[in-house]
Amino acid sequence: PRRAGDRAAVEAGLLPGLAPFGRGIDEAGAASLGWGDLPERGLDASQMIEAAASGSLGALVVGGVDVRDFPDPALLRRALDEVPFLVSLEVRSSEVSERADVVLPVAPAVEKNGTYINWEGRLRPFGQARSATSLTDRDVLVRLTEEFDDDLGVTALSDLYAEVNALMDWDGEPQEFAAVAPAAAPAPEPGRVLVASHKPMIDAGRLQDGAPWLAGSARRPVLLASAATLARAGIVPGADATLETERGSVTLPAAIGDLPDGVAWVPECSVGSVLHERLGGVGTVATLRATQEVA
Repeated sequence: PRRAGDRAAVEAGLLPGLAPFGRGIDEAGAASLGWGDLPERGLDASQMIEAAASGSLGALVVGGVDVRDFPDPALLRRALDEVPFLVSLEVRSSEVSERADVVLPVAPAVEKNGTYINWEGRLRPFGQARSATSLTDRDVLVRLTEEFDDDLGVTALSDLYAEVNALMDWDGEPQEFAAVAPAAAPAPEPGRVLVASHKPMIDAGRLQDGAPWLAGSARRPVLLASAATLARAGIVPGADATLETERGSVTLPAAIGDLPDGVAWVPECSVGSVLHERLGGVGTVATLRATQEVA
């Protein structure tokens, strides 16, 4: 599944204001790492996109990003177009690599060794499944560093494990974060619904390009809503239904689902249902109506 490396990214300190394994970017965090002075708090993804789109960011390095996964794909495309220098680390051609000034091809998971960290914090190592000469992300970054006459000290994967394993044993106080209360869900007016969504196991992901036998095993995309919600919109189960916002619309066959009244679910990134592109994010208020037949 996509985003399999999310937990490891958090542990590696890729969130702004966070150093590896829960350390802060304060004096205590810097001292426990032994890396010298740490940089100031960085930008999160949304802030990077806003800065690039406004012209206040000089360069972006992007790895393995599907534009459709972001809340506002149009804004991200504008940011990629506006940033003066764009570097793409990619397995295959993408919307990012097509815009990039420099493209650095990297090995997919089957062509390298590594470790995932699942959301329980358990290590899940994997071995190289296919012989290949492609470079891993680590190899690419090491070579780039050498071009700048520096040394990361992680020439081999075993070097990286040796450094990371020592950092994982830290038992200091984790960085504190202020809790953020969830925003209250809006109350849709009559004829409108809240949009719910998630990604099915098999959808329109990029890694299925060229594999129609795998893509063809995906569940048929449908719109799910309670019987009362469909009835209020004049939609018969099995008939086509349309969700519509100022961004666009999604039309799918309707089916009754175990959902609260006033909520409609569609798949996030499936054939005919690219949520962020056509409707907005989860929690968006949309008009639900029976699809009009064209004579």
